[in-house]
Amino acid sequence: MAAEREGYDGMIEDSFSAIVSDLDPLVITAPTIRSGTTLLQRLLCSSSKALIYGELCAQDLEFFLNFYAFKSQQYNCRQEEVSTSLRRVLAGDVNDWIPTLMPEIPDYLRAIGRAAFSGISYCRDHAIGLGRPVWGFKHPAWNPATVRLMRALMPRARFIFIHRELKDCLKSAKAQGVTYGATYSKSEVEEFCRSWAENREYLLSLDGEATVFSLQFEDLVREPRETLARMTKFTGVQDMDPNVLNHKVNTWAGEDYVMQSKNGYFEPAELDDSDQRIVDATARLPIEQLRAC
Repeated sequence: MAAEREGYDGMIEDSFSAIVSDLDPLVITAPTIRSGTTLLQRLLCSSSKALIYGELCAQDLEFFLNFYAFKSQQYNCRQEEVSTSLRRVLAGDVNDWIPTLMPEIPDYLRAIGRAAFSGISYCRDHAIGLGRPVWGFKHPAWNPATVRLMRALMPRARFIFIHRELKDCLKSAKAQGVTYGATYSKSEVEEFCRSWAENREYLLSLDGEATVFSLQFEDLVREPRETLARMTKFTGVQDMDPNVLNHKVNTWAGEDYVMQSKNGYFEPAELDDSDQRIVDATARLPIEQLRAC
């Protein structure tokens, strides 16, 4: 994990600095899945002024940024070779093996990097074209490296972090896993809890920054009026429908496919004794010990 963070930080300082974007999405994320990111998405989309896209758009952006990072590593070490080959061809020397002939690498890489944002740029244009100027996307469980990358590359972006009690996230995740025919082994439960703790620590460290708003899922349920008022102040979205909170939705409605539920909701699974011990241990351990596990 530490090596991954250092790798991303280095790439941001070098290759990624050339493609910083002026995009201004509202990005919703959380320490882990089943934390309430879809509930926030639905609340914001209930406004006539907001449109928050789902995880597929977010995953596409992440994919193309990773592609750009890979190509930067692949091509930057060949700049002299490419420049020499291009110079010879332009001078008329074409009797050489030149299947790797390319334009100058820095400009070529910048073009790839700018292209990484084309899908999300269209999301912005699409939302604004529909008269919804507050736009963005949601993706739970992004690790610190990815959140740092998104914040560095889109300095105008705003972020909403939603936190939920670990035991409730795990209950919901286990229920969904059983539906898909999967089970959570002890090691998978340990990894789920460790990831929640590490991601949560980083997200909480950003509290107080002007472009960050954090809230607890439990506050949204217990104190909806106050919590929605805080969301309105941060987002500028004033006409969210609080009735959205009365509808429990965590999957597709229907009965034709395994990923569906008749009413669009899977009831949480119960935790067994082993699960509960891992949850309790996660809550007690300092984050440094969790990383070492």
